[in-house]
Amino acid sequence: MITRFSRRERIMILTAMSVIAIAIITHFIIFPAIDKKENIIHRITIKQKELYEMESLKLRYNKIRQAEIAEKAIVMKRDASFTLFSFLDQLARTIQVRQNVAYMKPSARKSDISGVTISNVKVKLDNLLIDKVVDLINAIETSENGVHITSLSLAASGNDRKLTAVIETETIVLDER
Repeated sequence: MITRFSRRERIMILTAMSVIAIAIITHFIIFPAIDKKENIIHRITIKQKELYEMESLKLRYNKIRQAEIAEKAIVMKRDASFTLFSFLDQLARTIQVRQNVAYMKPSARKSDISGVTISNVKVKLDNLLIDKVVDLINAIETSENGVHITSLSLAASGNDRKLTAVIETETIVLDER
C-alpha cells in the first residue's frame, strides 16, 4: 500500500507516524514517569518533615522527662513534713512581709501521674515595695524545694509607689509519703 505513494509522500507519512508515535510515547510513558517522580519527591519531602518533627518531639520528650526526674529528686530530697503553705509562711516571715499578707489560700489537685498531688497556694500581699516583691519571687523560685510560681499579678496600690501582689505557687507532693 505504501508503494503507491511517491517518495516524498512516504517520507511525510513516516514523519507523521513518527510524530504520532512520539506523542503517544510521551503522553503514556514519559509524562507519567515524570509525574511519578515528582510524586515520589513530594512524598519524600513530607516524610522528611515528619521525621524532623518526630526528632524534635523526641528531644522535647527527653527534656521533659529529665525535668520530671530532676523534680522528683528534689521532692524526694526535701523534708517529709514539708508543706507549701508553711514554706510560704516561713518565707514571708524571713523576708519580713508577713504583716503584708492579706490571705493565703491553699488547695490541692490530683495529677495525671499516679501517686502525685499538686499542691497550690495563692498569696495576696498588700502595700509592698517593689524590692520586697522581687525578693519574695526570687526566694520562691530559687528555693531547693521545687516550688514554682504559676501566676503573678501586680497592681499599684495608692500614690506611695507600693504594690499589691497576687502570687500563685505550686509544687508536687508524692502521695506515698
